[in-house]
Amino acid sequence: RGPPRARAAGEPEALRGFLPVAGEPAAVVPPDAARLAALGCDAVRTIEACLEATDITAFELARLTTAFRASETSHKTIMFQVLFMRAMRARDNGTLLSLYNRSFGRPTPSMREELRRALPKVRGVDNFPKYFHIINVWYGPRVFSALLRDAMREAIQEKQNGLDKSGELTRKIGVLGCTMRRETDPRNPLALKRSVWAQRAFTLLREAQDRRGTPRTPLDEREARREAREVERVEWKLVAAAQQLLAAAEAALEYLRGGGGGGGGGEDQSAVWR
Repeated sequence: RGPPRARAAGEPEALRGFLPVAGEPAAVVPPDAARLAALGCDAVRTIEACLEATDITAFELARLTTAFRASETSHKTIMFQVLFMRAMRARDNGTLLSLYNRSFGRPTPSMREELRRALPKVRGVDNFPKYFHIINVWYGPRVFSALLRDAMREAIQEKQNGLDKSGELTRKIGVLGCTMRRETDPRNPLALKRSVWAQRAFTLLREAQDRRGTPRTPLDEREARREAREVERVEWKLVAAAQQLLAAAEAALEYLRGGGGGGGGGEDQSAVWR
């Protein structure tokens, strides 16, 4: 796979904090917390394995989590707009205008029912893959992480709300191992770099198509993209697993640093790990 990417300086604390805490003397880590510490170390190793498989860094994992939470209201608005347009769709504008003339602009019963069914769909979206499914776009974790970085670069370059007048954000981006050079081409999103395994699946299918001895068709191209997308779906599942483990590891680390007892903390952490 080539040399691994450097670990970001701003990675979640639990990925750096567990091994030192778990290795402290029993006077610091109470015996009843030893099992929790061991589980935390196992969780960190599993998270790192998920990161390696999906070809993203720990900092990118944290960004995927915080970016979704920070934009949740916007996501819901966009999803409802998309579902609204689908509910109000017609074969052509003339047909839709005729329908509205007959109903005095009110939606038909079938349209209202479709909108009613849209609300649970919107409320049930709790991650980026589900969001992509509703708005009918697709990006794998690695590609989408690059898009998020470029969005930050654009915001800094445009100096939105005066965020980078002092150059502090640009300096922090440099500390995290990033540059201000764009990684993606908005004019050609299909040229975005996939993860190693998704690109491998795409390449293998293309090679199999070439061995047929006939020119590739647009249908062949779509089939190869679908193959890569299936791998990326698995990668998003690994991201979700890593996010859940990271949340549990951070909670457990906080518990251990608090002395491993008192206030019902042990009961809470037991529930988390179950």
